[in-house]
Amino acid sequence: MDQSTAKGLTDQVLSLSSADETEVLFSNAEENLTRFSNNAISQNVSRNIRDLSVKVLLGKKVGRASTDRFDAASLQRVVGTALLAARQQHDNPHLLPLPEPQHFMPSPTAFNSRTIDFSPEERAAAIRHLVEEAQKHQTVAAGIFSTGGEAVALANSKGLFTFHRSTTAIFSGTVESGDGSGWAEDVQRNVDMIDVRQVANTAIKKALDSRNPRQIDAGAYTVVLEPAAVSDFLMFMAFEGFGGLNYVEGRSFLSGNLGKRIMGDNVTIVDDAYSALNPGLPFDFEGIPRQKVVLVEKGIARGCVHDRISAAGSGVQSTGHSLPQPNSTGAIPLNMVMSPGTDAMEDMIKSTRRGVLVTHFHYSNVLDPIKLSLTGMTRDGTFLIENGKIAGPVKNMRFTENIIEAFNRIEMVSPDQQTVNAFFSGSFIVPALKIANFNFSSVSEF
Repeated sequence: MDQSTAKGLTDQVLSLSSADETEVLFSNAEENLTRFSNNAISQNVSRNIRDLSVKVLLGKKVGRASTDRFDAASLQRVVGTALLAARQQHDNPHLLPLPEPQHFMPSPTAFNSRTIDFSPEERAAAIRHLVEEAQKHQTVAAGIFSTGGEAVALANSKGLFTFHRSTTAIFSGTVESGDGSGWAEDVQRNVDMIDVRQVANTAIKKALDSRNPRQIDAGAYTVVLEPAAVSDFLMFMAFEGFGGLNYVEGRSFLSGNLGKRIMGDNVTIVDDAYSALNPGLPFDFEGIPRQKVVLVEKGIARGCVHDRISAAGSGVQSTGHSLPQPNSTGAIPLNMVMSPGTDAMEDMIKSTRRGVLVTHFHYSNVLDPIKLSLTGMTRDGTFLIENGKIAGPVKNMRFTENIIEAFNRIEMVSPDQQTVNAFFSGSFIVPALKIANFNFSSVSEF
């Protein structure tokens, strides 16, 4: 959907409302997915998801309703339902008026028409390459190739209107060889930038190298974490620590620590929707321009992201990071970038006397949301490092670690960064890390 069509739709809905103030949030997403397993394509699906949400304000009362039907009767009905819902509510003394029209900075291009037009046959050809390579090595491949995009428009009765389109392509492969497995993934806005051969070669090599793993004792090890493993930690930082609601309510590792050193001086994390590496929505779901926010600068806690509600509680301005309101999550960063370092992964391994190389984690969960203690398991390629060399595969391990403390023990950061798909259409740009004394609490049975 283009901007003029979206504008016509939102104008039509606004004209139907008799509320004091009205907001219309519209999204149109196209999702195309080809799934494969046991060296064969098992599923090919394509769907178009349309959603229109209407929020109305009647004095200090608010109501919301949504629809996926855009004929005149359905649009009239959804507005009427939102009005009816608002009339049933109690006054909310903290309800904020809708924002006036804003100035939105243009963000780097996040939309690529080639990604939208990429055909099922083209996805199948990429999968065929991985499968044929896997069969040459008598291994079994599974995974996905997804392509798609989304258009988002936000408008209100005060004259605000903004629109954004984006695309994403993900090629992910898991290869099994006996008791060994390997994984690799590539995420791009432009599908033609997906490196199919690199994904195939990496996943197959890890699978072959992971066969016949030995068990090592639980304990503290130096770890070399590939970017996909690092991204898990940033995801939990985003949910549990970098959001303004958690900060205001004292539930964040940032609470009481702004301006203080909380991580090593080789850690800088920003949220930047205007980064060419990681372009995102230039506005949030309240219609506020999204700002670049420095979260951690050389280890020092500098800030968190806010919607208008948490900003009011902190006595600051919104940073433009609201999710659709109302919600219980608060603002979260969607486009985090962790600054690169100068040490290649090869140098991390060479400088390690005894440690563990981790491809990625799964089943990671929070043990303590304020301290940010997590637990999870390694997966699809876990290797012992001895005397600066990969000494062989090891059985998967469960980690139990305070991530903020671990980020104080980062010894090396890679210059190469990787895009990792995150939540709510966001993504992270992350390097590889070498961390000392990382705690593995037990051997994993999975």
